Amino acid sequence: FVFAPGPPFGGVVERTIDLRPLAVYNPRGLALTSEGELLIADTGGGRVLVCDAAGRLLRTVGTLGTGRGELLDPMDVAPEATGNLVVADVGNGRLVRFAPDGRVLDLWPRDDGRAALEQVRLDRDSLGVVWTAGGARGELLRFDPAAGLTVFGAAIERPIVGLSARAAGRIHLVAHLALAPGELGDR
Repeated sequence: FVFAPGPPFGGVVERTIDLRPLAVYNPRGLALTSEGELLIADTGGGRVLVCDAAGRLLRTVGTLGTGRGELLDPMDVAPEATGNLVVADVGNGRLVRFAPDGRVLDLWPRDDGRAALEQVRLDRDSLGVVWTAGGARGELLRFDPAAGLTVFGAAIERPIVGLSARAAGRIHLVAHLALAPGELGDR
């Protein structure tokens, strides 16, 4: 669905994109490039789809598997300002940076393997730097095209279900909180 802005906390469906012709299987991650391309982490298909704004396939990045350039359960994707893509390759327990043409630029295996990336989320800030948060350790990681990967350690002890890094230097995390019935009162 593509939403057009509406009154506070609302909006209308502007159009939908039919993913059936793309044969996706259980897509989990979605992002937009600065050029307006739609990135879809096709989790079950082991690839990232790059589509135009109408949903037409432009190219794919990665193939299903465990080798270099292959993805197993890609859960999320984020574009760098340079056009490179950072992918959470959960099934292989690593993060992968792809060039726009699909070449693998960097692989960052995580010590905890798959668990390190479960429920991980990626986003790009206004400077084009990709951030990721979540996994078994609740880590916050920064991918700077020039400096590489920086690990900031455990960010939060609860599962992270959302990440927004739009403003430079400011990261917003959404954690899953289990509340008892009635804990919020009538709100």
